[in-house]
Amino acid sequence: MQKSNDSTYRLRDKLHKVKGEFSKTDLLKQIRKGKLTGEEEIALYPFNEWKKLSSVPTFYDALLEQVLSQKSSGASPDSLNEPEASPKRSSHPIEEKGVTLQADLIHSYGEPSPEPQELQGVTEQIRNPAHTLHQSEIDELFSEAKEEVPGLDSDGWQGADQKSGSFAPLKIAVENESLESSEGPAESLGTLAALPSQSTSQRKRIYLVAALIFLLAVLFYSGDDKSSLTEPSAHSAAKKEPLESDTKEMDLGSDGAIYFERSALEKFNMDFPLGYQAAAEDFKAAIKLKPNDVHLMEGLILSQAKNIESEPKNEKLFAAFKSSLAQGRALDPQRTSFYRAEAIVERARGNKTEAQKLLDLALETDSLNSENHLLQADWFVSEGSYQPAKQVLEPMVESGRGNIRARSLLARALVQLRETEKAARQCQRIMDDSPTLAITYDLLGDVYSAKNDLKTAKTMYELAAKLSLVTYPENALHALMRAGNLQELAKRYSDARNYYVLATDFAPEHHPDLVAKLDKTPTEKEKEEARKLILADAAYIDRVGKEAMDSQDYQRAEQFYLTGTLLFPKDSTLWVKLGESRESLAKSHEEFRVAVVTYQKAIQVNPQNVEAYLRLGSLETAQSNFDVGFESLNKADSISPEDSRVQLELGKHFFARKDFRSAGERLRAAHRLNPNDSETSYYQGLIYKLYNMENPRAAIRPFEEAYSKNPQNYDALAEWLKLKVITFDKMFAVKFLRNLMSYDPKNPNLFWVFGEVYSANQEYFRAVNYYHRALDLQSTSSKVRMSLARALASLGKLDEAIAEYKYAADLDAKYAEGYFSAGEILYQTKNFIAARDMIQGLLKIVPGYPGARRLLALCFQASGDKLSRK
Repeated sequence: MQKSNDSTYRLRDKLHKVKGEFSKTDLLKQIRKGKLTGEEEIALYPFNEWKKLSSVPTFYDALLEQVLSQKSSGASPDSLNEPEASPKRSSHPIEEKGVTLQADLIHSYGEPSPEPQELQGVTEQIRNPAHTLHQSEIDELFSEAKEEVPGLDSDGWQGADQKSGSFAPLKIAVENESLESSEGPAESLGTLAALPSQSTSQRKRIYLVAALIFLLAVLFYSGDDKSSLTEPSAHSAAKKEPLESDTKEMDLGSDGAIYFERSALEKFNMDFPLGYQAAAEDFKAAIKLKPNDVHLMEGLILSQAKNIESEPKNEKLFAAFKSSLAQGRALDPQRTSFYRAEAIVERARGNKTEAQKLLDLALETDSLNSENHLLQADWFVSEGSYQPAKQVLEPMVESGRGNIRARSLLARALVQLRETEKAARQCQRIMDDSPTLAITYDLLGDVYSAKNDLKTAKTMYELAAKLSLVTYPENALHALMRAGNLQELAKRYSDARNYYVLATDFAPEHHPDLVAKLDKTPTEKEKEEARKLILADAAYIDRVGKEAMDSQDYQRAEQFYLTGTLLFPKDSTLWVKLGESRESLAKSHEEFRVAVVTYQKAIQVNPQNVEAYLRLGSLETAQSNFDVGFESLNKADSISPEDSRVQLELGKHFFARKDFRSAGERLRAAHRLNPNDSETSYYQGLIYKLYNMENPRAAIRPFEEAYSKNPQNYDALAEWLKLKVITFDKMFAVKFLRNLMSYDPKNPNLFWVFGEVYSANQEYFRAVNYYHRALDLQSTSSKVRMSLARALASLGKLDEAIAEYKYAADLDAKYAEGYFSAGEILYQTKNFIAARDMIQGLLKIVPGYPGARRLLALCFQASGDKLSRK
């Protein structure tokens, strides 16, 4: 499903979060108002080729004009009295800044981003176009560290008798936010503090305007309307999420909107009937949370149309489609996708002439829409007009506009035209994107049959047959019949009969080929036996998914587990594995919340699934949502108190909260239940190390035990040998590691441990050398890059350290500590603007990261002080 307005640009920020679709005029207006910096990316339909906003000459000229106008003039404070009315904008001002800093920024931290035009002059003391902090937020940030904000007098300056150490005066201005924002009034208005350069009358005017806007906002948000304008943030919603539900629906707050929209698009793009059915349900759930979103309504209507294509005589589906179409027309009467959906339905119901008229209307409303041409090609293939289909589809896939459906249709046409090499290439591309689509293996079977490679062809047909429930009936029938034929050629008649028996599920009662192959109509018992022998079951999905996870191909694993949840929606284990794959792929806070909801779905399916509670609790703990994490882990404890994994996860949870006494109690319980668990001994060693820092020998034994229980626990090995170095036994550590490396000379983990040993001995140059050798073998290891960054910082190579910290977090969002450490260095070196941006990026991934908001407040305060002295 793709949007299809050629005159519309899709805009996304540095974190690749889509902000919406805008016309060229809208974007130019936002540039002139300072809303865009040029670092954003845009794409024209079909929105798969992104480029920098500033790379387009028209927008570049507008950006340049805006920068020059900022240098030559500033906005009057009175401009705050004129609220903006922007039709599409970010729901929260802080969302405008991304995590990713460009490489050149690391060497030029002090330059702030261009300032919004309407705030120039007012925010001269703080250059922060992305966000203006509230005074209440500042109080909260400093209270986190048990420090108080320096007092401000009526002019916004510190009193002369108040001493605050290194704290600089903090000036805060009103940010002119429209009431159209999706946040509450407190988020939209900012905090008002007068600037010393303003007159008393100006300050009074600003106070009056702020008070008036606040009253209007309170009246606006106090109504009964519960629309998406008042969606809670993902962090606040997490504390309200139920861990167990006996009802069909789960109240997921803003997490639900994120989950259902993403899940619906994923299932729709899988391109098979079962996926369309599930996508329709998810689109319905998303529309309940965003009732006026035309893109969601478009997805629902197209999903329903594709469902009718599979069941054209289902009047219930048809009535639901007509109802949804009426709602969609009310939102956008001339939307091309609605004509296309109607065309699909009419053709499925046998009205080919009417269907063609509707497709012509779709092409008339948007002649450049590739989905309209794709539908035309689909009809060509179904009618056997393969050459016209090829002419439509080849330019589409070569230009990058082709989706899975386009490649599949092209491969089918190429097979029929006997262009087998081209067909094989298209099939390989499809498998890269969707490895569970059965029709791909069916087509490859035809390709290898044409090459007379019957052994490979049989394997392909068998795979297609195994996944036949996730394909179209006619393709399932073809794959089963061909697999049976090849089994006959191999004289495996019993296996051939099983394929033919299963084929009766997808064929008319008197299918001539099956009548010839089967001497009698198979019984239900025979069919059931054939299904057990041939069709993919939950165990098969779990096995191939695990293979993908073990090879760190998380995208492939997610596809298999997603298919598994469609085929076996009541299998809670598959939901947990799907959540695990999504957690491994997550790079943003929203993606982590999708993993959270997936674990909650596993709990909804089986409220006694301890693994789901453990995964959910561990992820919430990693996201610093400690209360929610503990609630989940506590539930696991109530279900299975004698499970050592439960006690271990609770111990790790309390360790993360720095409640070391409780952590120790839980770890002792885990050790009692499973004395051979390496991870338990490792965490016990960490607690010994923290509690008895003056006697490091006390922690040596548990780390040594942890490594002896599991020689793959390199964290335990590193801690053990580091303590050996600290206790003046460096020679033992070095000899031990050299002995290990003689047996495994290309193990990147051993090079990392060697680096840790030399870092413990403050030999940082040697440590850096070993870290680099580890990265030569495994360049994507965030753990090694974090260690390398610490060593570089110790050597005073701060720019390199910042780059490594940031890269470690970019590679794996679970190492968000990298952003915090980079932010700390930037702050300490007085690069306050870059530090602010880095911490804002961290908070987009882990909103509750300990100490991050306090550091952000210090950055705002320090940057304001720095700019005020210019």
